[in-house]
Amino acid sequence: MNIQLNGFYDKNLGDDIMQRIIVRAFPHHTFYVKPLQREMMAHLENEPNVKYGTCDEVMVNVIGTGFMFNSKMAKLSRIIHRQKNDYKHCAVVDCSIELVKDRLSVLFTKNALAKYSHISCRDSYSDEFIRKNTKKKNVYCYPDIVFSENVPKRYGNSLGIAPVRKVSGDDNYSYYKKLAEAADSFVERYNRKVLLFALDNGTENDVSACGSIKHMMKHNEMAEIVIYNSDIDYFYSRMAECGKMISSRFHSAVLSLLAEIPLICISHTNKLRDLSNVFGMTYLDREDDIKPILDFVSKDNEPIKIDDATIEEAKKHVTSLKHWLEEIK
Repeated sequence: MNIQLNGFYDKNLGDDIMQRIIVRAFPHHTFYVKPLQREMMAHLENEPNVKYGTCDEVMVNVIGTGFMFNSKMAKLSRIIHRQKNDYKHCAVVDCSIELVKDRLSVLFTKNALAKYSHISCRDSYSDEFIRKNTKKKNVYCYPDIVFSENVPKRYGNSLGIAPVRKVSGDDNYSYYKKLAEAADSFVERYNRKVLLFALDNGTENDVSACGSIKHMMKHNEMAEIVIYNSDIDYFYSRMAECGKMISSRFHSAVLSLLAEIPLICISHTNKLRDLSNVFGMTYLDREDDIKPILDFVSKDNEPIKIDDATIEEAKKHVTSLKHWLEEIK
């Protein structure tokens, strides 16, 4: 079967991992990609069942966090760039929906979901919203698909920090300062390296966030910025160098759990808050006091063990998609 593979065409590690999992799970199907920039799909260059071009029968959207229409800009963009559905069959895999704040956001989200006859999501809020507002039959909720990945276990003792640069709002500076202070505290206590992970090179530009944090550090000679540039497995190996992780990126938290790296989450998103509640990690808002972060970097921390049931449930994103593809043949 020929399948159009869609997603966010941004340099984002999490989205790229999910796309690669789907492509490798269906080696007998041909996936077509039509990125705005071919470099954005470089992580699939060596996959034998990926071609560049279009097909118009089946579309699978691997989207991660999607359907976000809370801001005025997001609503305006949706109106201006509203796309018609050119596909007979559409599925979205492993999505999450951030908290919907008003009636217009609900309407835009419902309209965006309308074309999909198969939906798998990764958190309880998204599952409840989709079932309540779309009345669709094929809706499934499983742990994030990346939990099905085989990643190397931690072997190092560096501090990892995976920050996020918020595109809107003016609170990035104080958030960066907290992370820089935590990094300096770690260096002064242990005299070990700090690895700043830029999981996104696109719109949010985590490279900029990492650069700002390193610049703010007193001991910035002990910090290294690790930039994701399409080599997923290299990024896995660098994360395994960390003995503890401060996660603001959702998939940095998922990968840390898989690699058995103790972690603390600091964010402004529902998806990371929900993940923290499920697995018992400490979750902080970006505006919260720095003390829990300093306590975390100064103590020995035990990793959270991921049970086999979580991994098996995560694989069901692929299983349910497989059943859907068989039904529409």
